Amino acid sequence: MDDVTQFLIRHGGLVLFAVVLAEQVGLPIPAVPVLLAAGALAGAGKMNGDSRRASSAT
Repeated sequence: MDDVTQFLIRHGGLVLFAVVLAEQVGLPIPAVPVLLAAGALAGAGKMNGDSRRASSAT
């Protein structure tokens, strides 16, 4: 489970985009579990979009 969490922390924005897009296109991929996991990580301060942008700007 740690590998999945680390992957979601590193590539969270891309994973969220891909899963929600796939669900909206009609593929049978549920987006709700990924959204819940991303929300929990963001609430814990482990995942946010600013960290990648801030590190690429320096």
